[in-house]
Amino acid sequence: MRFKRFPVFLIAIVSLVILLATLSFGQTDPNSQLRFAQVANGQTGQDWWVTTLIISNPDSSAREIRIESYEGVTDNGQPVPLTLGFKTSCSAGSTPDSYILRGNGTCKFESSPSGGLKAGWLRVTEKGGHDIGGYLFYTIYRGDPATTGFPMSSVGVSPMHVCGGMSIAVVRNKSKDEDTGLAAANPYNYQVRMTISLYDSSGTLIRTIIGGTEGGLELQPLEHGALFVTQLFPELANVDNFVGKLTLTGVTSNDGVIATALVAKGNIYGGAPVTLDDIHTEKSGR
Repeated sequence: MRFKRFPVFLIAIVSLVILLATLSFGQTDPNSQLRFAQVANGQTGQDWWVTTLIISNPDSSAREIRIESYEGVTDNGQPVPLTLGFKTSCSAGSTPDSYILRGNGTCKFESSPSGGLKAGWLRVTEKGGHDIGGYLFYTIYRGDPATTGFPMSSVGVSPMHVCGGMSIAVVRNKSKDEDTGLAAANPYNYQVRMTISLYDSSGTLIRTIIGGTEGGLELQPLEHGALFVTQLFPELANVDNFVGKLTLTGVTSNDGVIATALVAKGNIYGGAPVTLDDIHTEKSGR
């Protein structure tokens, strides 16, 4: 069974929201391509999800960027674009989904939350190979944000390198409704498989799930998926006071993903950056 897609993860945490904004960002490096492992857009029940993307140009010359977003794959493995309907005051570029960054300028993009809740990942590419910078966050509104909707919570996501090895500190406490989630995306044009291992606070290995096996992480080209740690490792479902870490390791040296984490505690949640281990050099033209 492949890693489940992100809507399972998002819908599971809708009920955990209160009137609090929680942004969590890691270090960002200038690069010609910025990849964000988590975006959300659309409506579920009385809640609306909106993604905001901020991209800046550190150079005095104008630059052209292209924005792509994907939510999953079809039954035959074809990537499915995620329609975000970005609104921006920045000028359109020379091709669809492209925009012009003025010299030393910054563009803000805000998604249009129409239709049901969908989620995935996003990539911004500077067409000439020049550095750009930026970050992303998604916000949950109680009610339609275009009218009287009230912002309830925001989670920040930093751009991330493609990695063949990484770790995420995790917590689980059933009595306090505390859990940790993992979101990952495959930015390559080939299938990737990642092995997931769970360790307790003393460093003892609890269990390993080999990528591509039952319950393991296997992602088709441009596919995205996410689950809570209690869904990956059901033995933690009824556990209190668990502290440990998840490690993700590529089955081969060609396997790598971008990833981010989310921590939910009662009715509060926020983003949690991963710790990078094996940063990939580019292995794909995508």
